[in-house]
Amino acid sequence: MNTAAEKDLLPLALESDRNGTRWEGLLEVFQAYFRWQNSFSPAQAAANEFFQRPPRGLCSLHRDYPLHRHYLLQQALPACLPGWEQGLAVSFRSQEPGEVPLTHVVVPSGPGTWGAALDDARVGYVSPTGERVMARVCLDQNERGGVACFTLIGCAEQAAFLWDLLEQIDAWMDANPHLRGAKLNAKGGFLKLDRAYTWDDIILGSSTLTELECHVLKFVARLPQYQALGLPGKRGVLLVGPPGTGKTLLGKVLCCTQPTTFLWVSPGEIEGPYDLQRLFDLARELQPTILFLEDLDLYASRRGGGGDLLLGELLNQLDGFATNRGMLTLATTNDPKAIEPALADRPSRFDRLIRFEPPSPSERHKLLARFLRQFPHPTDCLAELVAATDGLTGAHLQEVIHLAAQLALDEQATGDIPTLALTAEQLGQAVRMIRQHHPGGTGFYA
Repeated sequence: MNTAAEKDLLPLALESDRNGTRWEGLLEVFQAYFRWQNSFSPAQAAANEFFQRPPRGLCSLHRDYPLHRHYLLQQALPACLPGWEQGLAVSFRSQEPGEVPLTHVVVPSGPGTWGAALDDARVGYVSPTGERVMARVCLDQNERGGVACFTLIGCAEQAAFLWDLLEQIDAWMDANPHLRGAKLNAKGGFLKLDRAYTWDDIILGSSTLTELECHVLKFVARLPQYQALGLPGKRGVLLVGPPGTGKTLLGKVLCCTQPTTFLWVSPGEIEGPYDLQRLFDLARELQPTILFLEDLDLYASRRGGGGDLLLGELLNQLDGFATNRGMLTLATTNDPKAIEPALADRPSRFDRLIRFEPPSPSERHKLLARFLRQFPHPTDCLAELVAATDGLTGAHLQEVIHLAAQLALDEQATGDIPTLALTAEQLGQAVRMIRQHHPGGTGFYA
C-alpha cells in the first residue's frame, strides 16, 4: 500500500558535498529511517486509510482490563455508539506481513454460557455524519494471567470525544456485568462440581444450622433491605473445625443453592497480592457475591511467617478503602490459632465464627444410614456402628463404608459383576482400621 501517508514518512534523501565523499546530516537520516521503518506497518496503513489522514493526525487512548472483560468490551463498544455502523474489521500479527484472517476465542459470556469474541483485531465505526473511531481489542497473556487490552483511536481533534467514549464504555460494563450470578474459581473460570448439591447432602448440628441460617442465608436474602437502610452490606464468617466436618461440603451446597455470584478460592490459586486484588475486584463487580476462601490459615497466618505481603493485602481488601457492599466472605480453617489476630478478631473483617464439630450420635446415625443406602446390610448393625464411631468425623464415617465395600469386593471373584452386600464383620473391621490411624485424616488406611 503506497499512500500519501506513506510518502510523508519516507526518509529524506541523502545529500553529498561537491566531491561526493562526505554526507551531511547522517544521524538525522538514520533516525528518520528508523522512525519510518518502525512506525509504518500494515496496521498503521489500515488506520491511515480508514481515517484518510497520516498517523501524525491521529491520537489514541489505552486502558487494560481484567481478562473476563474481553467479551464485555466488544459488546460495550457498539452499545455506546448507537446509530454508528461498523466500517472496518481487520487483524494483523507482528510476526506475519500484511492482514491475516480474523480469529475468535471462546470465552464465558454469561452464567454457564460461552460466546465468541475477537482475539486480536481492529474494528472501525462510522457515524451517520461521517465521524470515525477505531478500537483495538486483544488479549495479552503474562505471568499474572493476562489482561484484556483496549485502545481507542481517532483523529487528534477527537481527543475529548475518545475520553468520554471510554468513560461511557466503563459505565456500560459496570451496569451490565455479564458474569453476575456465575459460579467461578479464583481465575474467573467456571466451577466444575461433580454434581449439583442440595441441603439434603449435608447433616449438621442444630446449633451450627441456626448460625448458618442467621449469618449466611438470611444475610444473603436481606441484602436489598440492608442497602436500603444504609446498613453495612458485607459480612465475614469464619468456619472453624477439624478436617472432615463439613466445611467444604457446605461451600458446595451454597454454591449450588444460592442465587448470588459464587467465587471459590483454593490456597494454591493465591500466589501474591495481585491475585487477591484481582479476586476482590471481581467479587465487587459481580455482587451480590459469596467469596469462599478455603484453608485461610495457609495464606493468612500470623505476622512474621513469611507471607506478610499477602496478609497485608488481605487485611486491606477485607477492610480497606474499597467498599465490599453486597459481599459475604466465608473462610474455612482447621487451625484458628494460626490465623493473624488482626484478621480473625476484628468484626469488620470476620464478624462471626461458626464451629463445625464431629457429629453427635443422632447425626452419625443419619450419616451412616445415608452412606449405607446403596449397599444391602444387616438392619440391626447400625446402632452398634454408631456407638463404635464416637468422635469420628463425617469424612471418617464415609471412609468406613468405602473400606467395608473394598473388603467385600476383595472376597468376590475377579470379573464378577459386583452386587455388594456388606456384613457386620466387614463394617466392624473397617471401623477398627480407621480407629488404628485416627486422627490421621489422610484417607489412606492399610
